[in-house]
Amino acid sequence: MNATRQNYQVKDVSYEVVEEIGKGGMGTIYKARDRNGKAVAIKELFTLNWRTIDRVRRGINLRIQHPEISPELVVNVLAHNLMETGQNFIIHPFIEGELASGYLWEKPATLITPEKIDQAKDFLRRIIPALEALIGAGLIHRDLKGTNIILPPEKEKPAVALDIDTLSETGLTDQPFGSIYYIPPEALNERAPLHPTHDIYSLACEILYIYLPQLQYLINIGNMFQETQAVLDARYYSKATAHPSVQTKLRNLSEYPENVREEIAGLIEFLIYGLMPDPKDRPKNGTEILQLINTKPNTTMYYGPKAIDSKPNDNDH
Repeated sequence: MNATRQNYQVKDVSYEVVEEIGKGGMGTIYKARDRNGKAVAIKELFTLNWRTIDRVRRGINLRIQHPEISPELVVNVLAHNLMETGQNFIIHPFIEGELASGYLWEKPATLITPEKIDQAKDFLRRIIPALEALIGAGLIHRDLKGTNIILPPEKEKPAVALDIDTLSETGLTDQPFGSIYYIPPEALNERAPLHPTHDIYSLACEILYIYLPQLQYLINIGNMFQETQAVLDARYYSKATAHPSVQTKLRNLSEYPENVREEIAGLIEFLIYGLMPDPKDRPKNGTEILQLINTKPNTTMYYGPKAIDSKPNDNDH
């Protein structure tokens, strides 16, 4: 099916497109209504080969097989049409709200502000229930980033994870899948099993790339790892943030505006540990993420066998 058609048909149910609401790496998303006027979201997928179709079907079936995961946290699939030739689309409920980071692409921040720190922490707190639901079901989203997450307008409501066609089981071996800049290093090897902290790594990338991109200059360590521009992706930042000299720079609060120093300390700890190249060193769940982002300066926080001193040494200035 091409993108100009205004109707989608699944068996005897017809859906009429209202408007285009987004476009991503795998397809275009439309708001539509069924014959009763109920709003749905339709993701029309780009041309797929049989292997990708099989992966998408598997992801959809995994979600259906775990009904204990509330649709308030991870979206349900209402219907789908997948074949190697012809039309390919997935239909799920239309979720009111805004993409967690979609608007930030259009309004890049030039300064680290208290508002930006609050937005980053609010994003993490609201996505943790969905993350915990996935972990509890033994599933990995594999593309958990702001443009696949809806924040309902009510602040007290948790975020809703979209794009469940990317779902996979923990421990599965597969080709790298998802947004390349959000894929943890171990998942770039298709012979390595997917680790439960996969999505946590992706969330750390979202904080670094979208909410606090200014921190990238502190992580820039030149050619230390001989990375070329073509592969300056998640692997680079993962290696860099594990380096003691980079951690020292990130924890040196004098690098940041005075009005954000107290609140940014926890996000720095989450970045350092969330981006660890060894998945066993990353936070394991939402509770540990909250412990990290709530870290305050001038305190020592024990995390596993290591002590995290978020107070910079005098020699670091």
